Amino acid sequence: MTFSYWSPAQNTVAFDTVAAWTDDADERAHVWDLYRHGSPPGAGYDPAQFWRGPEDLTFQVLRLTPWRIQVLRGRDLVAGIPPRIWRSRIQPD
Repeated sequence: MTFSYWSPAQNTVAFDTVAAWTDDADERAHVWDLYRHGSPPGAGYDPAQFWRGPEDLTFQVLRLTPWRIQVLRGRDLVAGIPPRIWRSRIQPD
């Protein structure tokens, strides 16, 4: 799965990830807590509005494991500077 961000200054970042559903109880609780307490003000929400708790079977967590991240600033693009690219040592199949 790939995610990208773009700003009007032509700054971009792209994340290439491997996406996999997880049923791990600790991961589900961690994500639950991130939504409740870890988001910047105005960005998060209380997942209890939609699910009974992290053990609720309808509360699903998608683990995203990045394997490549590319960052390019607009001013670098104009100057001919190539993007910065990080690659995981472990490549997806």
